[in-house]
Amino acid sequence: FHARQFRAGTTLFQNRVLFEVDEVNLSNEGHYQVLLPVTDERAQHIAQVLGAKSGERIRVGVVDAGMTDQARLQWLHVEMPDFLERSEKKRTENKGGRRNRVGEKKKKEIWVQQAEAAGALGAALLVDLGTSEDIIRPVTRRPKVDLLLALPRPLRLQRLLPVIAQLGVNNLFLCNAAKVERDYFGAHLLRDPEALRRELLDGLT
Repeated sequence: FHARQFRAGTTLFQNRVLFEVDEVNLSNEGHYQVLLPVTDERAQHIAQVLGAKSGERIRVGVVDAGMTDQARLQWLHVEMPDFLERSEKKRTENKGGRRNRVGEKKKKEIWVQQAEAAGALGAALLVDLGTSEDIIRPVTRRPKVDLLLALPRPLRLQRLLPVIAQLGVNNLFLCNAAKVERDYFGAHLLRDPEALRRELLDGLT
């Protein structure tokens, strides 16, 4: 029994990487694939946490569609000058001073070194999801469990959302109660659909 086998049986199979439907493309060979730049958080997770190399398989899913435990990885080479140019353009579009831009560049350089050490051959990751159309077919069966919850404090709600997603709740109803403060209903989290969605998706990865 080797440490490598233990890692493959624990870390690899306790993670499921999620993609959006519009990230999935059909190749000329009939395979559904996703191409991730090296700066994508999911690519960083696959390299740094899973330590997965080309040819290995991981668990993936497409939001509101299918999933597979047999997605194959392939690290691809991308010309570094173009990659650096795109990264620099992205940094200049973000807010922050020169110190932040320099810090991000150094952080990216360290990440590239770590990615190469983990088996990456370049600056992009190709994830092959297979040939089955089920991977992108919208899910029609919905969970049969709904949850009625007295609105907790915003921070507590933020921590509960991933757990609620893991439980497979179909509809979440937030209601008032004797000890619920009125200000809770005006929390920023409840006014930000994207933030709510991120918290729910975190529970499914």
